[in-house]
Amino acid sequence: MTPALYVAAGGGGDAIAATMLAARDVGSEKPCIATYAWDRLLIDPLPGPRSIDDFDGLTMHTATVAEITPDTAPRAPAGSTLPRLAGEIDARLFLLDPYTGAVGMARQLTDMAVHLGCSRLVLVDVGGDILGHGDEPELRSPLADSLALVACTLTDLPCRVLVAGAGLDGELTEAQVISRCQDHGAQQQAPITADEAAPFRPLFEWHPSEVTGLLVAAATGHRGTVEIRDQGLPIHLTDTSAFVYELPPKTLISTNAFAGGLNSSKTLEDIEQVIRSVRISTEIDYERNKNRSTPTACSHETVSRDQLETATKEARSRGSHYVTIRRFAELLDIQPRYFDSFRAELRLHDSGRYNPPLWAVCH
Repeated sequence: MTPALYVAAGGGGDAIAATMLAARDVGSEKPCIATYAWDRLLIDPLPGPRSIDDFDGLTMHTATVAEITPDTAPRAPAGSTLPRLAGEIDARLFLLDPYTGAVGMARQLTDMAVHLGCSRLVLVDVGGDILGHGDEPELRSPLADSLALVACTLTDLPCRVLVAGAGLDGELTEAQVISRCQDHGAQQQAPITADEAAPFRPLFEWHPSEVTGLLVAAATGHRGTVEIRDQGLPIHLTDTSAFVYELPPKTLISTNAFAGGLNSSKTLEDIEQVIRSVRISTEIDYERNKNRSTPTACSHETVSRDQLETATKEARSRGSHYVTIRRFAELLDIQPRYFDSFRAELRLHDSGRYNPPLWAVCH
């Protein structure tokens, strides 16, 4: 089979999942992953995705083909998990720059494919919100996925879409994702196995991705209700959470409310206007608003063992089996600069509960 360029629909976490799935496809070859540089405010204090201009040390193969290596660094005050990720996964990472709109991203993908000798695209989404129509109130982050989907279809390259971890992002439910996969004629692939997922578990000692971390947790046997994100959304790790579905992108385009407008977008501003025409605001607006709010953050040193135990008991009283470590940090008002030391304290406090990205509230 000819090489594929894998495209991470939502950024860093999806890049990890794409690497996992690409191992089935490329065998011993190092997979090539195109990904946004878009981290949560916990990592990157600047709202929205980063562009080529936000990094030093990119390997510029051409004007549009920018490879991220362990020597790449975001320009302060920006932050990014991608340089470290590039050093810890067996894949090559290439930067998708959405500031040129879907038109520019399609050109980037085409240029990457030509440069790398790839003859097809595989778009990977964990959670399944790429199946969203756009007007669902529970859909919180349609911009990245919709843009990646449209950009892939604007190329002349054959493309398939892989969806894993149905419902794990707390947007569309597992039942909604599976139902829509069936509506689109999806083919169910082999679920991600514990053997496939286990090598990626150490990444979540530092990587903040909740959704891909939950996919790995599900594949390695964890079951139960998990609180995620700052809102404490309850999601469920089930026997079908590690299933993988393959879909043709054009059927997804046909039900995506943003596709028509995104087709001609040439700037990030164009993209946001298209999203706002359907949803009033974008996920970048959400990050801007969150940045403007004044947190009630405490210093890391003031989080006592009693506070950890109290937060654990409260989560258990809500019927949860786990909270993500990111959610736990939000509950305890941990400032981003203390997040790594907070992880270390959790590990020391109770290593039996600490299983990144999860903190068990029920033994």
